[in-house]
Formats: sequence, C-alpha cells, structure tokens
Amino acid sequence: MIQVRPIFALVFAALWPFFLGITALLDPSATSSKGGTGIVVGAALLVVIAGLAYEARRDIWRTANFVAWICTAPVLVAGVVVVIGESNEARLKALGVVVPFLALGLASLVFVLRNQLAKDEVPNLLQERFPKARIWEAEGVQWSGVSNTAIVGADGAWLSIFLQNCVAAPRKVQITLQDAGGLLGLSGGLSWPALVPVELGAGEVGALHLRITPTGTRSGDVRLYIAVAADGPPGKRMRRWHARVGSKRISPSLTVLGMLGGVIAWGGGVRLTFSVPGVAVGRPSLSSAPLRWEPLWPVPEPLDEPLMPQIARSPRFH
Repeated sequence: MIQVRPIFALVFAALWPFFLGITALLDPSATSSKGGTGIVVGAALLVVIAGLAYEARRDIWRTANFVAWICTAPVLVAGVVVVIGESNEARLKALGVVVPFLALGLASLVFVLRNQLAKDEVPNLLQERFPKARIWEAEGVQWSGVSNTAIVGADGAWLSIFLQNCVAAPRKVQITLQDAGGLLGLSGGLSWPALVPVELGAGEVGALHLRITPTGTRSGDVRLYIAVAADGPPGKRMRRWHARVGSKRISPSLTVLGMLGGVIAWGGGVRLTFSVPGVAVGRPSLSSAPLRWEPLWPVPEPLDEPLMPQIARSPRFH
C-alpha cells in the first residue's frame, strides 16, 4: 500500500506545470511566452523544493524514495527527445534536463539502498523475533503481533502487539482493532479492552498484551484486523531498515460503492484469524489484567515464562 502524505501530493501536483513548462521551453516552435513560462516553471520548482525539504526533515529515506520515483518521468521524456529529436538544439536542451534528473534519481536510489543495508545503532528486537515480511511501519514505528492460540474459548486468548520506535524522538501510537466474520464481513464475535494511546520514548521497544474474548454473537472463523497510527516530532533514524506500510481493510460497503463507480477493490488489512467455538460464553477467569504493557528496550524484561513458549509457536499476523 502506498502511504499518501499531503506534502508529497502537493509536490506531485506541482510537477505537472513544471514538466509542461520545461517541455514548452525545449520546444522551439512553442508560441507561449518564454518569460511567462519561466515564471511558472520557477514557481513550481520552488514548491517542489520546499515540499521535499520539509518531508526530508521528517523522513529523509521516504523522501529519497519519492524523489527516485518522480525523476523517472523527466528522464524518460527528455531521453526520448535526445534520441529522436529533430534538431541538435532540441537534443542539447533535452540532454541538459536528463543529466541533473538522472543524477538526482540515481543518488536518491543509492541512498535508499545503502540506508536499507546499513547497520543499526541500537538492537532491532522486531527483526530478531519476526521475519521482515511480518513487520509493518507507521511514521517511524515498526510493529507486528502474535497470539498465544488460534482458538478463542470461553476464557479468551492473549494477543501481543509489539511496537518499536525507530527514531530518536518520542512517538504517540494509537492501535485500532476491528473484527469481521461471515460472508459479508460483518463485525462482531470478539471483544477486547479499551485501547488508549501508547507513549514511546526515543528508540523504545515494548509489547502490549491484551485479552481477546468471545461475545457469543458469532461462531466460526473471525478475522481480527489491526491498524497502527503514530505521530511525533522528527528525529534521527536509529534503526535504519524501513518496513512496508500496513494496508488498511476495505470494508464491504466501500467495495459495493467502488463497483458502482467501476472500481473493483476488496480485502486489504493486517489481520489474524481466530476460530470461535459455538459454546456458551461465561465469565472469563482473569488470572491477570486484561491489558498490560511490557517494556523490552532499553530496559529489557523477558516475557512471562508461561507465555514465551506459546508465542514462539503461535499464529502471526498476515
């Protein structure tokens, strides 16, 4: 899933008058005013530079990723002019466009690759516990999760959501859960404690353990979707590898509305599937609090002994 940021969207919109203006300046037969076109190109370039500088201050890796992507269009267009241009003047102008954009794109791509392969300044606990394909990221916070069982009986099941702040700045993290079951993907079947924002310090890693219990309204397979949102000030990247952004679930109602508009879309979301037996739901025996936070770094604490071997063999989010 592509993470859409407003500033990136503004930069992308400003690129259109910039590219069109550059094309007009390169075309000797264009009838538009060179001075007016130059002003448009300059203003659009100013928006692009200011937007990229703002985003680079927050996350230079994602900004470099974006720059490498947007440089492909002018390189391809100007490259075609260089190859099939009708005059040497047009080829020289196009070559003047190709060289800086190609250099910028390659430099951004090299930065992205080197940053992904660089060594971390602090331990990366999530990579030690989970494969990279099972780790997601939101605004510098990486996360994953497991359950101690795939069957939610009368006493419920434990769900562990691991959070890892990858920047040297605090983060406020909001976790949202949503259950869905049946052919129509209706909600219901599971309940959980109220979730409040989690405050993470610079580079902090921890696990939120919560108890999932059946409501008695649905049996069979129930999917539990998890979404993580984070916010906080810019900070130096401490764990260099970037995980992919977790997709969001497309609800059945949006699927129907999309079909009416000619767009077919369904699925999505990071989820864990539970099996809920069709049994009477009693009052669960709460041997511990239904919600607790366990700090793992910088003050590591091992998981409770009964829980550790279960998590090692448990189903994971996908």
